[in-house]
Amino acid sequence: MSRTPQQSSGSRAYREAWRAVNLLIRSGGSWSGRERDVCYRNLGDGRFQDESFLSGLDSAGDGRAFATLDLDGDGALDVALVSRTARRLQLWRNQPGGAALLLELQGNGERSNRDAVGAVAELETDRGRTLTRIVQAGGGYLSQSSRLLHFALEAGERAHELRVKWPSGGRQVLTGVPRRGRMRLREGAAGFEEIVPGPVLARVAQEAAPAPVWLAEPVPAPALAGLPAGPKRLINFWASWCPPCRQEMTGWTKAAGEFRKAGLTVVVASVDEDRTKRPGSPFALLHPGEREIAAWNLFYRHLFDRRQDLGLPVSFLLDEGGRVLKVYQGVTASGVILADLRATDRRSIPFAGQWYGPGPQRNYAELATALAEHGLAAESAVYFDEAVSRPNPTAEALNNYAGVLLEQGALDKAEALLMRTLNAYPRQLDALANLGTLRLKQGQPGAARDAFRQVLAAQPDDAFAHNGLGAALFAAQDRTGAVAAFRAAVRLEPDHTEYRKNLGSVLAAGGEFREALRELEAVRGALPESAELANSLGILYVETSAPGQGEQEFRRAIRLSPRAESGYFNLAMLLERLGRRAEAQAVLRNLLTVQPQNERAVQMIEKLR
Repeated sequence: MSRTPQQSSGSRAYREAWRAVNLLIRSGGSWSGRERDVCYRNLGDGRFQDESFLSGLDSAGDGRAFATLDLDGDGALDVALVSRTARRLQLWRNQPGGAALLLELQGNGERSNRDAVGAVAELETDRGRTLTRIVQAGGGYLSQSSRLLHFALEAGERAHELRVKWPSGGRQVLTGVPRRGRMRLREGAAGFEEIVPGPVLARVAQEAAPAPVWLAEPVPAPALAGLPAGPKRLINFWASWCPPCRQEMTGWTKAAGEFRKAGLTVVVASVDEDRTKRPGSPFALLHPGEREIAAWNLFYRHLFDRRQDLGLPVSFLLDEGGRVLKVYQGVTASGVILADLRATDRRSIPFAGQWYGPGPQRNYAELATALAEHGLAAESAVYFDEAVSRPNPTAEALNNYAGVLLEQGALDKAEALLMRTLNAYPRQLDALANLGTLRLKQGQPGAARDAFRQVLAAQPDDAFAHNGLGAALFAAQDRTGAVAAFRAAVRLEPDHTEYRKNLGSVLAAGGEFREALRELEAVRGALPESAELANSLGILYVETSAPGQGEQEFRRAIRLSPRAESGYFNLAMLLERLGRRAEAQAVLRNLLTVQPQNERAVQMIEKLR
């Protein structure tokens, strides 16, 4: 297995790969390959027997940590299991099968640590068995089992002698060892002390409270056209084909008067394709568009650590500022909502505690970036603004926002963010690469070239920077350098269509038509619906003496984009060159049916007569 770099540097591809892995895991993937948990029984002769199914511990959840401890004071070790994909915390009660001695070792605090971590205890029984236990300070990933050493005896078996090697190196041997119970042995003491357990069972037996869904930090809700104003609003996503939605709405309709008295405005956001289907309730009804539904789905996916798509029914309680306060997942009784409207305690964690440090903060940059990557750049702005307005915003927040603004053409605002990023994080290579892109858009190819070269000096395998350098060199009329840079980008990421298209364009500009054609043919399968690519292929086929294939590509470009003029003109000029002037005129007349005012088409038709 490859090792994680010990420094923060690394290739862009490495960082993106880790980001993809984490997104996959948060979306329901499994670190353990969906293997079931296992439990083995020590047979005492050097062999172990698989007891996973018989013990009931063969959970299919993605187990992350476990610890053993005597939860209910019966002398048997119980199991606490933390899982990612099952219930977060599971407690497995073990039924006692015989006598058990639980022993706490306590060092003297001088030569041995007070917790006796590292001490070794050997219990010899009257049947000649030697049971060895070691006091450990950790037992696995983010977990530690009870420090009490557990010695389980078989029916009729008795303890004979206990030998202890303390962390100080001192040794003790004791006889008259109790057969069962909880005992403490202090370093150097002549005998055992009984430990009286506290009322653990009463706490464990209580029914677990449902997981709270008040948000620790209210979050701005995505836009929803037609959403009525109000100090308290509840948006319910609903569909007629969803039986739980209909069940929930029946109860809410009966409580409509109580909702009004409480000052709550209920809004039903129907995702039904058939807009004639209505919930049959007195509440406001909206029909979100595909873009709005996509934004709400991504918003929901990033509200919690687990990335799950929005399911029906689900409701969002908003304050008057349009921020989500609470999320109701599944059928929710009207009484629960009414009680929440009266609630003064809106803790997101159901128990008292104290944060050491600044406490948790929502990662708005992650949500904003996800929206932008799904073509919802306008919707991402509110979350990017939240991210960069915080004290000491992350480099990711500043740089990603700048990248989105670059794509939108907001160059001044993007430049301000990039300068802010590089002032706070001078070694932020992604920001430096974005600065190169910005300078290129501003018509400063020399400054762009310098920025990309700085990135590549620290990160030679950055395909994005090689591609940007190629664009900067081509703009500076260094075609040879541009070809070399684009080739490097393609070598690093051979499946990246944009890099191959750029290389093909620069090769074609230098008259290297056959090489350019090879690059564009390599991306044809990945871009079957690209009219621009079809046009470029058509031109290269003509230039490489394959007019028949060129004609096919021009006609494909017209089919893919019937309102774009380039395919028509390219095809008409080819047909004229082949002596098929009447067909060329017909192609241009077809263009005039979609662009009646196209003067160039009219002039070409006159010229062809």
